[in-house]
Amino acid sequence: MKESGLARKEYWLTTKWSGLDNKNARQSCEESLEKLGVEYIDLYLIHHPNVTKGDIPGAWKQMEELHKEGKVKSIGVSKSVHSRHLGFMLTCSFSVDNLELLLSGANVKPVVNQILLHPYVIKSTEPLLKYMKHHHIVPEGYSSLIPLTSEPGGPVDKPVNKIAKRLGVKPEQVLLAWSKAKE
Repeated sequence: MKESGLARKEYWLTTKWSGLDNKNARQSCEESLEKLGVEYIDLYLIHHPNVTKGDIPGAWKQMEELHKEGKVKSIGVSKSVHSRHLGFMLTCSFSVDNLELLLSGANVKPVVNQILLHPYVIKSTEPLLKYMKHHHIVPEGYSSLIPLTSEPGGPVDKPVNKIAKRLGVKPEQVLLAWSKAKE
């Protein structure tokens, strides 16, 4: 980032409190700031509720403090979902229940919930998307290209390719536009 010559305000920086290092949200954030050599993070996420060790409201208070201090400009959460080819095994992380618990004591709402978002999981994701829309929490899709990259040969291939051909774009662009339309 330093070598790019860009001023800090010219790029967007997102990172997560992963919990992998047994540090709390504050410790992890401060370590990220130091390692990245920046004064603030634009978006800081709780990777999944398990890192809160059962205290989602307490962990969110730490996130709010980091926000209040200006170390992070925006705060949010992330939802981890794992899938298998056309037989999806869902591990619901920041689900509606988790968000309700978080919001029950929050002074600052999460601005985003980063979720797995592609056609093969939309049915199971719709209730969460509806809840997030009601509470003005933006969905940030990840792995939207799974139907093309990891699970080709599924039922979306034919319609996605047909749309891509009709519009003169790549199939990846069709899926990314689909994901964006879910916001």
